[in-house]
Amino acid sequence: MKTFKTLFLILSCSFLTMFSAYSQDLSQFVPIAHYTLINTSADSLGNYDMIQLENAPFQGLDGVYSNGKYPGTDTSGSTIRTPNIDGFDYSKFAFSLEFKRDIGFNNKPIIVAGALWRYLGARIAPHDSIIQLIYNGTHTSPTGSISIEPNTWYRLTVIYQDSTGYLYLDDNLVDSIQFVIKSSEKDKVFLNIHGGYGRTFKGNWRNLIVYKAKTSATGELNDLSGHFDIYPNPNSGIFTVKSKENNSGRYLVQLIDLQGKIVFSKKITNLSSGKKIDAKGLNTGIYLLKITDETGKSYSKKIIIN
Repeated sequence: MKTFKTLFLILSCSFLTMFSAYSQDLSQFVPIAHYTLINTSADSLGNYDMIQLENAPFQGLDGVYSNGKYPGTDTSGSTIRTPNIDGFDYSKFAFSLEFKRDIGFNNKPIIVAGALWRYLGARIAPHDSIIQLIYNGTHTSPTGSISIEPNTWYRLTVIYQDSTGYLYLDDNLVDSIQFVIKSSEKDKVFLNIHGGYGRTFKGNWRNLIVYKAKTSATGELNDLSGHFDIYPNPNSGIFTVKSKENNSGRYLVQLIDLQGKIVFSKKITNLSSGKKIDAKGLNTGIYLLKITDETGKSYSKKIIIN
């Protein structure tokens, strides 16, 4: 009987590991940078400097546009480049991006991590427009079957953990490769250019989010119930946050959906008297409410919007 139980546990763990690999799971990560690119080049989390935009104009809700010209040989070429986002460890991190490719775009990068070594990212394969992983200066073979249609929005997520890169498109695993990242700590930038091939993305970017692995040190696991009152919960998107402690400090209040996307962010002060949060307009569902104080300590709680 004991042997059977041991075997059952081993099989159960194997199944869970396999399932988590094939279904996108950002619950083990916490966002450290979020560039909405909706008429602003600022990091909405306030952790990093503005993203560099050259010949990449804002297009309202369509984010920013990259014209596909390589700036290394054409001065009118587009550059979209983050500052060095040094808050994550190479052993485990993730990033996501909403993108829309332009007509006639293939055999070009969508997003690249690392300006010098290009250690992780995604590209469109030539001829068949299939999405592929970029890794350590090269790319995987086009073995998938999902073609990227022009003028259609997609959400791309890349997760690196257990020495393996995983590429998800709208939450579905489409590519993976096992490898070890070799790069400099000063090369933690994300951009629209693959310098090795002299190619540039052609299309729109919005909502670029970079994640680090969640640990107890991040404060992400602290339950806010002992520090804040949240009412009502469930709610319609309008609720009150009140601190149980008598202070007038500054806080960052965020709502994160089940895909790990920050859908609401607001800086507020003096929570001891209670502050109303108006996030009306969000889809019904479960969200993670995250409150971060001035010291960087974070508290979280699941709330329901109906």
